[in-house]
Order: sequence, then structure tokens, then C-alpha cells
Amino acid sequence: MKKLTILATLALIVGGSLTAQAGDMKGGLGFHMGESPMSGIFSFVNPLAPNASRAAATVGGRQWVSETVGIDAAVGYNSFKAEQGTQVETWTGMSFDLGLPIVVKKFPHVNFIVRPGVQFGSLEDKDETSLPATTTKYTMTGFSGTLEAEWYVTENLSLSASHGLAWASMKDDGTPEIKFTSLGTTGSNFTQVGFNLYLW
Repeated sequence: MKKLTILATLALIVGGSLTAQAGDMKGGLGFHMGESPMSGIFSFVNPLAPNASRAAATVGGRQWVSETVGIDAAVGYNSFKAEQGTQVETWTGMSFDLGLPIVVKKFPHVNFIVRPGVQFGSLEDKDETSLPATTTKYTMTGFSGTLEAEWYVTENLSLSASHGLAWASMKDDGTPEIKFTSLGTTGSNFTQVGFNLYLW
């Protein structure tokens, strides 16, 4: 129910901006940042592969519906398998990210953006060391708020950097339930700069 409420709210906000001129509605491929709020939790659950298990939502794009309001959507997937003798374990993760970039200040070739976002994800831990195999499934929900600088290198290519605050919660399907919750700042360095290539 919460997911539907969030999506409906985003749709209403965006819907109010659809009166913009067609020239304002740029869209294209790209990603916001190289990690997601669930990165730290995934790394804790799978300490053997802190980078491989993240499934950060980094394949996606951005669509502007007006000069100041847009939509970000991205998906991430990763599968990691560990084998040592008779021990075989596989982690499979997937995540989705939705964001609402809002331009609050325009400079020559640069937009200062406030971006609220929501994230959903899942992680499956399959242990095939003994038969029958045991599987633990985790589900994740996250919320983030970031400040972003989007620099237009050319008319249709932009680079971006951001930092902000994120909250994430992940729980498994076991009895009793195991739950992880994190709250912290997010950011990236020059090796994790986001980009958008506007193709239409």
C-alpha cells in the first residue's frame, strides 16, 4: 500500500507539469549515482562480495516533463556465486530506483537540483552446500533526498554529482524475522560521476 501511495504521489506531481512545451521534454539514458541506499546492507549480508552484491540501480534514464521537473528511473541486477570445496552459495540481487529531480536554481550550463527518491530491492541467498538447498530471501525499501549538480558538457550530454541523506530497511523471510535498518549520508567521488545522454 505504501508503494502505491508513493507512486501515486509522484504521478500527481509530474502530471501537474505536463503542460510544458514539447521543447522542454528532453529525455535519455543515464544514471544518477553509482550506489544505492541499500549498498551498505547488501555488503553486510554478503561480506564475501561487498561490491558484487550491491545491485545498485545504475541502468536507467531521465525524462524532463518541464524545464524544472523530471523523472528518473533505473534498475540494477547482480549475481555472485562462491564455491569452496563442497560449499556452494549464490547471491542474486535486484533493485529499482525512482526519483523526482526538481531544478531549484539555474546557472549557465549548470542546474542545481533537489531530488527525492524511493528505492525497492530484493536479495536471494541460495546455499547449495547440502541438499535440499536452503534459500533466504530479503526485501528492501529505501528513501533518499539528494542535492545534485548537473553540468551540461554539450547540449545533449550532462555529468552530475550529488550527495544527501538516505534511509533503508531490509528484512528476510525467516521466522523469526531478521531486519536491518540504516540511516546515513550518501555521496560519490570523481570516479562515480553520473551522466545523462539526452537522445530525444
